[in-house]
Amino acid sequence: VAFAAYDMGARFVCRYTKNLTPAEVQAISTAGLMIVSIFESTALRALGGAAAAYADARKARLQMEAIGQPVGSGLYATADFDVTPAQEPDVLTYFTAFKSALDGHAKLGVYANGAICQLVLDKGIADYTWLAGGMGMRGSREFLAAGRATLARPIKTPAARLNAAVAAMRWWVNIAARRCIL
Repeated sequence: VAFAAYDMGARFVCRYTKNLTPAEVQAISTAGLMIVSIFESTALRALGGAAAAYADARKARLQMEAIGQPVGSGLYATADFDVTPAQEPDVLTYFTAFKSALDGHAKLGVYANGAICQLVLDKGIADYTWLAGGMGMRGSREFLAAGRATLARPIKTPAARLNAAVAAMRWWVNIAARRCIL
């Protein structure tokens, strides 16, 4: 499957760390594909604040180690819902604590609506952003128009530009015993 994806022009795959196995990482990497790693326990978990974030980041680090993800590569954490202004403080606390608990083991990407993506970049919390859901989510149209989204969903970016953007984000491959951060 990975070789077929590569032959069709794909240069990366997005995978949840909890679902990846070392064998799948090897197959993906051998095919020449980069991996965009995602950690999510539940869609609304970011409402849990700092305590949830510390627990999640510890779990994410264990998953990263289990699949051989190199230190310093990228990892997306999620707020997979349309965060309201009233929910922003809890969500920002979650992402701040998540990044702190990663303790330099990964560059933090945030998957969220445009309003949250804007805030995490402005506050220096996230290294990357992935615009979640449709353009009807709060702040998403404006954030996309500002050109600050690292990735947007649905992905409508031309393949060559998207593959170059993902390569610049320090996503990773694991080929045999050699590990490379891209």
